Amino acid sequence: MAAPSSLGLCILLEKSIPGASLDSSARYPPPRCHPGTRAEYIEKLTMWGRNANSHPERIAWMMGLAAVGKSAIAQTCAEDLGDKLAAAFFFSRPNNRDDPNRFFTSISHQLAVKYDSFADIIDRSIIRNPTLVNKALPHQFQNLIANPIQQLQCEGKGLPELVIVVDGLDECADAQAQNDIVKIIAQSTRKQSTPFLWIIFSRPEPHLIGVFNSFEVKPATLPIELRVSREVDGDIAMFVAYQLRETARKHPQFPLSWPSEQEVWEIVDLSDGLFACAEAASRFIDDDDSAGPEAQLRDVLRLAREHSAQKRRGNSSTGLDGFYTLVMERVPPKQLQTVLWILLATRMPHIDDAIYNANLVGLSELQFRNACRSLHSVMKIISGSYPMLHFYHSSFMDFLEDPARSKRFCIWSDCAVTLLANVLVPRFDKVQVRRINDEYMPGLTPTWEGHSPGSFYLDLSRAFFKLLVLVDSGDDRLRALNDFDFRKVSLRSGWWVNTRTVPQKSELIRRVTIKTPLWSDRWGIWFKSLQRPAYVVGHGGKKALLVAVHGNLHIQPYSRSSNRKLLEHMHRETHGSW
Repeated sequence: MAAPSSLGLCILLEKSIPGASLDSSARYPPPRCHPGTRAEYIEKLTMWGRNANSHPERIAWMMGLAAVGKSAIAQTCAEDLGDKLAAAFFFSRPNNRDDPNRFFTSISHQLAVKYDSFADIIDRSIIRNPTLVNKALPHQFQNLIANPIQQLQCEGKGLPELVIVVDGLDECADAQAQNDIVKIIAQSTRKQSTPFLWIIFSRPEPHLIGVFNSFEVKPATLPIELRVSREVDGDIAMFVAYQLRETARKHPQFPLSWPSEQEVWEIVDLSDGLFACAEAASRFIDDDDSAGPEAQLRDVLRLAREHSAQKRRGNSSTGLDGFYTLVMERVPPKQLQTVLWILLATRMPHIDDAIYNANLVGLSELQFRNACRSLHSVMKIISGSYPMLHFYHSSFMDFLEDPARSKRFCIWSDCAVTLLANVLVPRFDKVQVRRINDEYMPGLTPTWEGHSPGSFYLDLSRAFFKLLVLVDSGDDRLRALNDFDFRKVSLRSGWWVNTRTVPQKSELIRRVTIKTPLWSDRWGIWFKSLQRPAYVVGHGGKKALLVAVHGNLHIQPYSRSSNRKLLEHMHRETHGSW
């Protein structure tokens, strides 16, 4: 195997996501199917991957709703394929493994690690042209995957027919990029530019259904639907019984009958055919830091019985939502606001690890770990030089982002306002407008060591402006913004905030997005409706200039000359010369 020690491979590694690979420590322990469960789907996919010549399709697409168990099947299939697996990529939006521009680079790097001959070609290519890793997706695929493979074929060293597994494509940050990835893969199978078969797992999002059913992709695709069905109750019961037996082994005083078969089936009924609910409930029960497994089991059974009664009354809410509500209700009341801020911070730009998250919400390491302890069934902190927050399943953040489901626990409503008004604004009030240097920003001191003041300032500023475009500008709790000096968050020009992850799920949240003018007389905001809209935030001598370009929000200090030049430039782009 090639070692990623050469300059070109180091550049490639820097532009990839190692945490998205099959055996990454960032995903450990990964979700996998309990032995004997999901056997039909696993066998179908692995046999398909091992016998490529027996079918015309080169892409298998497994679609299924959230929490139905796709990731566990993807992990198990990838492991069972063994030497037939070329690479695997596991997208995860809540864990920040969602950058489409690092997808093909990651696949290329995994191939380079596995095949020395491929690594040699890639290394030389990137040394000769380091910009290859920054190209658009079609060019990344061509230059970093297809061209090296074709060169190997010309040299008589072609790669064998192999399988690439892609999980959670719908969690890639950009819907258009998701479609582009599918089209690029389909085109490569038509042209036979690579020897790969692709197994892709995703939710059945409308745009993905559209692209997989398009005339250029459908002939190459084997669709497999993973339905939400009570037919899997037996598999779920087997899994729950095993997990709780493992819990019982830690407690010799428990009777051999713990838990009873009836209690196992009550948890199965709560799960409503969703493996993610059963997994989370099992982790919830197996908690040595709480009142103990017996008390935790009683809480889950109480919820299961309430859920069963609601179903008899015709209530359509899911057991998964009920369980996630239980998790949030168990957060100590004094810590609830802090926990909501921590969860909201995971949706802020560049808040990739626990240290950045804690510093954004103003917590020390001890405070941060204590606050996260009550969420052990849905997330964990992965230890290391850079501790990472890891969510077991994306459905938890889906729940928290939808106010119709999470109600008072929604992270985008009151939580966003209070984080902006109570935490970020007071911090920036202490910052001097005069720029000192990149490593020292007065008034901004990280609460957890490991975050330099310069990068700390940038992360706080990005979070500030992302929250600003999310909240209702008329909220009385934002009175502090009336006289706020916006220059204090624009001391570095040229940085930007990606606003594509702004939630669009519910009209219950009143907010202003980047596609809508930020109107407010109180803030003195000015808006020019051009192809590239611009905003002046603040008033008097305390203004900053915001420019929206393709979903990105660029922030820079405001001046009359920069404002005039920007307007002239935008007008020329939109209408031609004056």
